[in-house]
This record gives sequence, C-alpha cells and structure tokens, in this order.
Amino acid sequence: MSNQPDSLRDQLNQLMRHERAQLLAILIQKVNDFELAEDALQEAFVKAWSHWPDAAIPDNPKSWLLKTAYHHAIDGLRRQSNFHRKQPLISQLQELQHELSGAHTDHDIADERLRLIFSCCHPALDETTQVALTLNTVCGFTAEQVAASFMLKTTTQAQRLVRAKRKIKLSGIPYQVPDSAQLPTRLNQVLSVIYLIYNAGYYAHEQLGLINPVHTDEAMYLANTLNQLLPDQAEVLGLLALMQFHQSRMPARHAHPDRFISLEHQDRDLWDQGLIAAANSRFQQAMALKNLGPYQIQAAISGVHSLAHSWSDTDWTQIVALYEKLWQYQPTDPVRINHAVALSYAGDVEAAWHLLQAIDTQQLPDYLPYFLAHAQIAKLRAEPDQAISYLSQAMALSKNQQERTHIQQQMDRLR
Repeated sequence: MSNQPDSLRDQLNQLMRHERAQLLAILIQKVNDFELAEDALQEAFVKAWSHWPDAAIPDNPKSWLLKTAYHHAIDGLRRQSNFHRKQPLISQLQELQHELSGAHTDHDIADERLRLIFSCCHPALDETTQVALTLNTVCGFTAEQVAASFMLKTTTQAQRLVRAKRKIKLSGIPYQVPDSAQLPTRLNQVLSVIYLIYNAGYYAHEQLGLINPVHTDEAMYLANTLNQLLPDQAEVLGLLALMQFHQSRMPARHAHPDRFISLEHQDRDLWDQGLIAAANSRFQQAMALKNLGPYQIQAAISGVHSLAHSWSDTDWTQIVALYEKLWQYQPTDPVRINHAVALSYAGDVEAAWHLLQAIDTQQLPDYLPYFLAHAQIAKLRAEPDQAISYLSQAMALSKNQQERTHIQQQMDRLR
C-alpha cells in the first residue's frame, strides 16, 4: 500500500470508514454469511487499491466495490464443496453484478444497516455477544478494540465473534427487521447498541482526536431511521433527545481540537441552540407518551445541563434526583459513579464518598471514570495526595493524548 499515492490512500480510507457498514450489510443480506461477506468486501478494497489509478476513482465507487465484492463472493461459493446447491444464489449474485454494470449509481444502493443491527441483536445470541457483534460489523471495530471494550483477551473475543457469525448462518437467523408484534421486545438491546456506537464516537479513544464523527453520525442516522419505523416509541425519542443534547455541545467541546475541554469549562455560547430546541421537542414528545424509561431520564439529566447558563447555575439537586430515578431502571456501577459525582457537586461530599466506597473495585479495574470520580471527590474532601493517586491511575488507563494532558494539568494544580 505504501507505493500508492497518498491521495488514493486517503480516499480509500475515507470510503472504508464511511461506506463499509452499508456495503457489508448489503452483502450479508445477499449471501447470508458474515464471514464470506467480510472476506468479499475486504478483497474488493484490496482490488480497488491495486486497480484504481490516482485521481481516477470511478464515478460510483460504492457500486464498483459492491460489484467486485459480488465477484469474490461468487468465487468463494464456487470453491465450497456443496457449491452445486448454491447455484441459485450464484445466479442471483451474477444478476446483481449485471445490474451494477448498467446505469446504476451509488444513490441507488439500498441501506440495510438497520437490518444488520437487528440481526446482530437477535435474542438467540446472548446480550454481550449482540453488542460485540454490532460493534464489529456495523462500526468496523477490530476484535482487539471489541476485546478492550469488554476487558477480554483479543483471542478470546475473536473466537466469540467467529462463533456468533457462524451461529447466525447455521441457525437460519433471519436478516430482517422484526414485524410489529416482535419489535418492542427486541428494541431495548438495539437502543443500547446504538447508544454504544454513539459513545464510541463522542468519547473516542484514539490517540488523535477526542471525537470520531463517523460513529456519532452513524448512531444518529440509525436512531432517526428507527424513529421513522417506530414513531411512537418513548425510549426511541428519549435516545434521540439524549444524543441531540450531546451533539449540541460538540462545537464547544471541540473548540480547540488539541485540548480537552470539560463540560465545566466549555463556552456555552458555542452550544447549538437549534439542536437543544430539537432535543427538548423530542423529549416532550417522549414524555407525552407516559412510558418512562432510562433514556428519557438520561435525556432529562442532559437537559438540565443545557438549561444552565453557566457551570455554577447547574441545578445539581435536580440531577441527583434524576440519578436516583435512573438507578431504579439501571442499577449499574456507572450510574452509581455518576450519581456520586452529582452528589459531590450538590454539596454532599461525604454521601458521595460513601456511595463510591460501596462499589466493588474488582468489577472495575480498568474503568477510567471510576478513578476520575474518586479523584474529584477526594479533591473536594481536601485530600490532594489521594486525588493525585487516583488521577495517576486514570492517566495509566487513558489512551487519548488530549485527555492525558488534561489529567496531568489537574495533577500539577493539586501539587
């Protein structure tokens, strides 16, 4: 790859980042085989790299890649021992190739990503596998990145992903959005996965940059598509409101790309008031349905922040009450940690400290917010040495240079 011009490399990388999930979803739908679809798409990108001359990328590169992937999928099917039984599928793929050879444009390519998410989130798979498979296929996370998310060895996670993909193929799990009768029972995990995708972009852990807009845009697209499919689902609206509140702060959070700007220090004049209004509208629509859930409560917490003209104006008492409500729906350690931090800002530092002490540290050995919360509350308790110790542990876990610089600055101030 190093022998090819940088402009071609950049364009191919951009195609890989932005279009991979859509193309993979189409291929999986057609061949009903995750591994074959992934191999075919990878081969298509390899062939593009060797065949596209610089500055002469096809007018419809997605169509070109899809047609080439179909060709490799056909070859893969023909190499299988039971390829005679696959002849109808081979013929279908050849017809699709022929269609792409005509007046087909990239705009004609269907978007099957939502079907892919529902397939990954099928109840025949356990919940952890559902999330891991979606991160791997829809977001393009490597097995190593997914393993880091679950604090597993890369080899262990890679084996689980392979088994999950084969189970979908061998069990005949349908590649489709469920019908209206089944949809509500499948919804919660899909919402969870979409929000995980969003957070993977909003809290990017790459060495460069704090935000990965590919993932945030992907999550917003999927949530909006889901809302069109289910226009009167309170939690879908709640998730949309929550993400829009977060998005509204993006200009202030990213005002200086080389610096980490916490919520406390953001210039609130840079917050997107149009997005805040849209989030409030979604939230009101959700509440009118009178079916409260955790995403609506999280949206309410984010809405309280959006109402405050400054950090000191934040209604921490209301936020504490909302976290207490959220605990009823999600009794998890991350909720407890956020509740403790909110308590400390509301002035009840000792109650916040005791809340953190109730957490089993063995369950969170690599959870960076846990150590940042301890550092914050230790600082409020006038225990700078202890705060520095927790910040040092957080520093060891952080992989983002801006975040590491921000942590170092806090340590320097405490010293």
